[in-house]
Amino acid sequence: MAAVHLAIFIFSEYFYISKFCCHGNIISFFLHFIHLSSQTQQLSEMKLQHDLMKKQEQQTERQLKELLRQQGHLKEHLDQIRTEATEEQEKFLEEIRRFNSSFSLGGNREAKSGSRTQAEILNLQKEVDSIYKEMELENQKNGRMNSMLEENKALMLELKELENANKDLDRQIMEAKAVTESLRAESMMVSLKPQTDSTCLR
Repeated sequence: MAAVHLAIFIFSEYFYISKFCCHGNIISFFLHFIHLSSQTQQLSEMKLQHDLMKKQEQQTERQLKELLRQQGHLKEHLDQIRTEATEEQEKFLEEIRRFNSSFSLGGNREAKSGSRTQAEILNLQKEVDSIYKEMELENQKNGRMNSMLEENKALMLELKELENANKDLDRQIMEAKAVTESLRAESMMVSLKPQTDSTCLR
């Protein structure tokens, strides 16, 4: 915005200054002004990009928190399934031992009971494996989120450098305003000279 205000001020004075001031000074000044305007435009674009990156970073952090929350729930569920599987296994084995001890049974009946127990244990193990896979996918998502956060940190450092450049640009704009005031003062002095002075143009 500083460059825009400066542009309005300079162009409002341009025709007045051009009547009296030397052409070389005007050209040099306006080349300097164009350079400053270009830098200001670049900084404005980078600030817009920074705002977008900041919003993306905030969204990424929210997603990461949600993923971590889901991962915590999955771990709790996995621990619960492991506990249930262990308890179920012990329960079936104890029932088999008690049944065989009471009726002195063995052979095929024991094999069938053991087969049922093993089948249920396998089902529980499959559920555990499924949860492991789901947790692995969540970890992969977290890895991508962390990568995005690192990239955003690098962009924030770049923005810091641009902000420092903006401070330098503000200083140059102040210098440009000083040059404008100097040119205006010079034009007033030139207006007092005879019109036949060969060093200036009307």
